[in-house]
Amino acid sequence: MMLSIYLTAPEIENDRRSLNTMSGMRRAQREGRWVASAPSGYSLKKDERNKTILVKNEKAKLVVMAYELYASGNYHLEEVRRIMNKKGLNIGRSQFWNFLRNPIYIGKIVIKAYGNEEEEIVDGIHEAIVSKELFHKVQDVADSKARAKTRMKKVNSTFPLRGHLICPKCNKVLTASQSKGNGGQYSYYHCQSGCKERQTTSEIHETFLKMLKALTLKPKVAELYHVVLLKSIQTQRSNHKLDKNVANEKISTINKKIERVDEKYIDDGLDKETYKRLLSKYKKEISDLQSQILGDTIPITNKNEIENGLGLLTNLGKFYDEVLIEIKQKLISSIFPEKLIYQKKTYRTTKPSEILRLLYATRAASGAFRKKENRKKLNSSGKVAPTGIEPASKV
Repeated sequence: MMLSIYLTAPEIENDRRSLNTMSGMRRAQREGRWVASAPSGYSLKKDERNKTILVKNEKAKLVVMAYELYASGNYHLEEVRRIMNKKGLNIGRSQFWNFLRNPIYIGKIVIKAYGNEEEEIVDGIHEAIVSKELFHKVQDVADSKARAKTRMKKVNSTFPLRGHLICPKCNKVLTASQSKGNGGQYSYYHCQSGCKERQTTSEIHETFLKMLKALTLKPKVAELYHVVLLKSIQTQRSNHKLDKNVANEKISTINKKIERVDEKYIDDGLDKETYKRLLSKYKKEISDLQSQILGDTIPITNKNEIENGLGLLTNLGKFYDEVLIEIKQKLISSIFPEKLIYQKKTYRTTKPSEILRLLYATRAASGAFRKKENRKKLNSSGKVAPTGIEPASKV
């Protein structure tokens, strides 16, 4: 009996210490303290009471960039992870999902359920890295992609241009398929209307990639756009601040009018009906101005978004060549909102997007196109194909 008590005593002591440790950690968490190793973007430091606290480090800006990339909806989770790994934010594949879901980045601490205690989220004493708006946007994108994944049929990566090509003979949308012959497998885009239009995917894809590479912004041009866009942002912010100040000044003036109306009413200088009418009028004016201020808080494009966008435009062909099929198709739709016509190793479209106009204008201004390439051509539907798309494919 004594021997068994002697042997179990260390286990009891270990359990007691474990409970004390757990209790201490949960108490620290309720105080808003982080009790594990520092997450990416933070370092552990000691405060004035010699207690551990999280502080932002040099990788905090990379955390924001990762959230912004994913929030854009243009990248898959793994693509964002690879991009950020190259920039120095090294997070494993299995941890990256939790990284984008972790409330620590908006200044919160998650206290997990334990025993009879339910899970709770409390305010942390550390500084947030990501804004609540950006964090919730990431959650919305993640949730929508998770839902879409369950119902989205698999896209054949062999045919990125499927659904984007029109038959040059009958204007029907081309389909795509593979066939076997002569000991190999061959892929085609072809028409099903009976006009027998058929093109090999290798030729169509090669020409399309050359066109994208020809439309790519030159680094020096991108630098110029970068300067201009940053200047534009500064102007937007200045105007926003000015508009807000003007609205606040008007509210202050109206409040003074209300004070004078109150004084007149108290001194019997106004009848009750007039007082109510004026008070209602002034309060409505204040409400309208306050709504204007709230409605004016539309987020302004930030520096990271500009750099990411220009980075894409300076590596358009390379980006397209490397990304997954779903991103390829999104990119095609954004540059060419209308269908494409491929004929005689040339691409045409009836309605270019703003980004295509920008890329072509930049290219034309730099003297990259020959004069004869700037002529407009009529496509088979009788509509005018914008200049620049056809010559861009002849590289």
